[in-house]
Amino acid sequence: MFAVGKVWYPVLLVCLLLGWSPARAADEFSFVVIGDTRSAKPAAVSKGFLQARDEINFLKPALVVDIGDLIVGYTKDQDLLKREWDEFEKVRASFAMTCFLAVGNHDVFDKASQHQFMRRYGALWYAFYHGDSRLVILDSELVGQVGKIDGEQLAWLKGDLERHSSKAAHLLVFLHRALWADSATKEHWFANVHPLLAKHGVEVVFAGHKHVYRRDVVKDGVRYYITGGGGAPLREGPALGGFEHYLWVTVDAKKVDVSVIRTGWLRPDDVVTVEQVRTIRNALAALRELSRPLPFSTDPLETTVETVFKNEAKRPYTVSLSWKAPGQLTVQPHAVSIEVPPGQSKSLTATFKGVCWPIDFMPAYQANLDYGDTPHTVDDTILITRQVDCPFTDTAPKIDGVLDEAVWQKAGLVDRFYNDVSGGSSSWDSKAMVLWDGLNLYVAMVLPEPHTGQLVASTTSGRDGSLWQDDGVEVFLDPGATAKRVWQFAVNCRGAFKDVADNGDARWNPDWQHAVHVDKDSYSVEMAIPLISMGVAVKPGDVWGANFCRNRQVGPAENSAWCQSPDWRDPSRLGRVRFLAPVKKD
Repeated sequence: MFAVGKVWYPVLLVCLLLGWSPARAADEFSFVVIGDTRSAKPAAVSKGFLQARDEINFLKPALVVDIGDLIVGYTKDQDLLKREWDEFEKVRASFAMTCFLAVGNHDVFDKASQHQFMRRYGALWYAFYHGDSRLVILDSELVGQVGKIDGEQLAWLKGDLERHSSKAAHLLVFLHRALWADSATKEHWFANVHPLLAKHGVEVVFAGHKHVYRRDVVKDGVRYYITGGGGAPLREGPALGGFEHYLWVTVDAKKVDVSVIRTGWLRPDDVVTVEQVRTIRNALAALRELSRPLPFSTDPLETTVETVFKNEAKRPYTVSLSWKAPGQLTVQPHAVSIEVPPGQSKSLTATFKGVCWPIDFMPAYQANLDYGDTPHTVDDTILITRQVDCPFTDTAPKIDGVLDEAVWQKAGLVDRFYNDVSGGSSSWDSKAMVLWDGLNLYVAMVLPEPHTGQLVASTTSGRDGSLWQDDGVEVFLDPGATAKRVWQFAVNCRGAFKDVADNGDARWNPDWQHAVHVDKDSYSVEMAIPLISMGVAVKPGDVWGANFCRNRQVGPAENSAWCQSPDWRDPSRLGRVRFLAPVKKD
């Protein structure tokens, strides 16, 4: 883009006579698309982003488009936000070419952050020409319209495409969030935005947000790409697109080509395809079947679990599996390897023999999925499934930490905890008891402790502290056993407490009761948790997911749980609490 003043007419005439035009000089060019370049820490710069910057400067593209999540953000501290933008701007200024920006959800998350972004960079959505290609930058994070291209922005997009679709050789669209790929936003995208793109001949759409690379769908001639590996923390393994990368886009008179650049090497755009992701996810789901087989029992058992691996991709893949098991609960075969050809299925079995309690450690496997040059390793331990019946009580216990009331004699018993590191039997005979009365779930926990005078408590009162560092207990609940959500209730040995909602929000503050009583050789915790505080009503026969856990900091420290899990908040590894009906009285 440039203006032609009077002094340039003679030069321009000579150029045209020689067959050169300023527009055609830039028709063929290459540029970079990179996304999710933020650091994991505020006011810091990701090493991956710095490395990408160095490589991009070496490759010398015509321009760079960074499609958002440029800083950590999500803070009300405007001074910190300014420092974050200052650090990002230093890196942006060090590019040897112009770096255009799209808005990410970490960059704009409220009106104040949107104002700061606009004050620095101007428009939230815009478009420009490079040569005869038009690049359109959209804002998927507009305050008040997050997850939608709608209203004023949609009208602007429609007008821009109508004005320029007949002029531009290529139309390319960029935004942060892949709105076409999320269940909550794709309906609006395909009803309102995609038809415009297809009608006006948009060739490619780029987005990030998911911290992976994926060549996604092609619909009505529009190619969709997800690119979110610019330096932010990765959330998937390489086989699922979780690797640091950026895209090299080459534009010529006829087409737009996309390649994936990873540290030190180039890959074609099918390095991870939808078919491959589906195949690997199916394989991971098949492996998970091996880790959830056993109901808890102290009696000897022998059971065989079979799982099936399917291959919907065009290449074969190999599954190699090896087990580590204690003498009390063996697994056969100890090691196995199978190859799954394209379009076929193969089964794999594991036979468990022995007892679930006591054991030295939990059986675990390591599996290697070898899919061409993208191996994927999975480590997992089996899940011993637990269940307890929760009796109904007409008499609510007094929540004072002293478990001397007769009502606790008919409670459901939760015992035989597992060490949360080894998965073996806990060294301590910790117990929990459960009751309900239609309004509350009552939980009592008894924790043997010969050194009660040394109990660790970072705080003796207050709410929502770092109680996991203290001696104390934690209860995790999944109403309806959805295996998708979990609420947390924690109390330390001095009565400080914490509650966290299913979305991880510690600001959730339900009205629940709790108390602690410390004896010479143990301490006990009582809780009364309103069932309605989690937004559900309970009736007899309902089943909830649950885990009952103990943090012991007095040496030797040990964390233990009714259901052993690397992550106590993982709802897929919770036990089951069944709410019983009231006992009919004669």
